[in-house]
Amino acid sequence: MKIKLINPSQLDALGRPAKLNREFVTGLTLPYLAALIPGDHDIEIVEESVEKIDFDEPVDLVGITAITGRAPRAYWIAEQYRKRGVPVVMGGFHATALPHEALEHCDAVVKGEAEGIIEQVIEDAMLGKMHGIYERKEPLSLEGLPAPRYDLINMKNFFLPVHPVQASRGCPYNCDFCSVSAFFGSHNHRKRPIDDVIRDMQKAGPYILIIDDNLMADRRYALDLFAAMKPLGKAWIGQADIHSATDDELMEAAAETGCRMLYIGIETLDKSALAKTGKTPNLNTDIPKALMNLKRHHIETFASMIIGFDEDTPESGEKIVRFCNHMRIPILFLYILTPAPGSPMFKRMKEQGVPLKEGWHLYDGTHSVFDTASMKSHELETLYGEINRKVYSLSSILKRTIFPPHLLMVILNLWARKNIKNGLHPWMGDNRWEKLVDLIPRFGKPFMSPRIRKISKLVRFTEGRFSP
Repeated sequence: MKIKLINPSQLDALGRPAKLNREFVTGLTLPYLAALIPGDHDIEIVEESVEKIDFDEPVDLVGITAITGRAPRAYWIAEQYRKRGVPVVMGGFHATALPHEALEHCDAVVKGEAEGIIEQVIEDAMLGKMHGIYERKEPLSLEGLPAPRYDLINMKNFFLPVHPVQASRGCPYNCDFCSVSAFFGSHNHRKRPIDDVIRDMQKAGPYILIIDDNLMADRRYALDLFAAMKPLGKAWIGQADIHSATDDELMEAAAETGCRMLYIGIETLDKSALAKTGKTPNLNTDIPKALMNLKRHHIETFASMIIGFDEDTPESGEKIVRFCNHMRIPILFLYILTPAPGSPMFKRMKEQGVPLKEGWHLYDGTHSVFDTASMKSHELETLYGEINRKVYSLSSILKRTIFPPHLLMVILNLWARKNIKNGLHPWMGDNRWEKLVDLIPRFGKPFMSPRIRKISKLVRFTEGRFSP
């Protein structure tokens, strides 16, 4: 069969598909799903935000994955193919949270993980009887999973040239706003055999994105994984909770294996709001101390923060800007609090009858879909824009990235600033920097050499050793 796997575009506030020069990074879902599909099929991956879908191209089966913000576009794409008589199967976080809604727009839905299900889906599709909801009641073992089809990823579609790898699934925590635990199982953090993870890393390129939601939740596993990774000589980005950043042994081990950046969920500076989220690692963690420890090990922080809690006011925005400048946080990923389908927050709001805006394209973390106790929805969106503009102003970029110099962080900040000035989300793409972005992989290789790393550490020796 000819199988087309599609990641749909995000829609803007007016419901129009956003066409980008590049997505920020590639995901794992579609290249891994391609590896799971049994048989000798012709499989293609399409990133719709970057590439054009040819709906009239002959195809036997279409698979679509979508987070909630992209669900309306996914539904539209599915309907275009069904009009042409092509069967469509959908999966991912949104379809798992609302499978019956998704099924109104496609022939079949894979609810939850695809292992042990996709074989039946493909067989039924070949027999012309694929329909309904496919679901495993119990998760399969993560041992012996196939390596992703990295050959199907067009790296020119992405800003950061990283290959995705997964070491673990799920998260031991159950944050109020997060749907990860609902997808993988509440308080369920499963680890893959380290030998399998290393095999995937060996097949990946020199730059890796470890896509785990909480890579270091199991400290012993993380240390064993880092020990096995060290001989590979790869550079990698990952995600961890803020408490892990206080652990010297963990951070040193991560840095020695090639960790260059960690996505850290700070979420909010308000302790009262933080307590309501259920993000327990943050409550008793000295966040400035944790961030300084990351600097001391020369690991860049991608800080995730949220506005839209009942406690938030316009002054909260000023606090975030001052905090980023004071702590010299290289990159801020700012979101508006959004009740994602499948999250405890979404369920509670629905049960309480809280008015929520209609239109799943608004549930992308950049739009406010409800009024809080202290701010109206439109006020939150205005505040969101103001924070991004101030953090990515030239004065803030200089404070956070120049002394001592962080070359890649400067480039990333200028990229975000350019997008904001063009009325885009900070991490959406544009065509103007096409040639510069193509040079990033070429610049990356020499900067990974041990000699250059030693020089960089020497230049940045003071990082994290003195209070900001």
